[in-house]
Amino acid sequence: MKLYHLKRTTSCSYDECSDFVVCAPNEETAIKMQPREFESWEDIPENGVVNDWVNVEDIEITYLGDASIRLEQGVICASFHSG
Repeated sequence: MKLYHLKRTTSCSYDECSDFVVCAPNEETAIKMQPREFESWEDIPENGVVNDWVNVEDIEITYLGDASIRLEQGVICASFHSG
C-alpha cells in the first residue's frame, strides 16, 4: 500500500474539503476515493465527477511514500473548511 495526497485545484468554499490523504494500492485507486464520509467507490461516472467532491481533472495527486503494513485502504485524514 502507498500513501497519496489528493488536492483540489479549484477554489474551496465553506463546508467543503480542500484535500485529503489516502492509503491505496495505486494511484488509479486513490484518485477514485473521496473525502465525504470517508468512503470510496469503484467506478467514476461518465461526467467525471468523483461523487460530489470535484471533477477528476481538478484533482492534483501526489505520491507521499509507502504505507505501514498495518494501514488498510482508506482515507487517513482530510481538511474540511467548515462555515
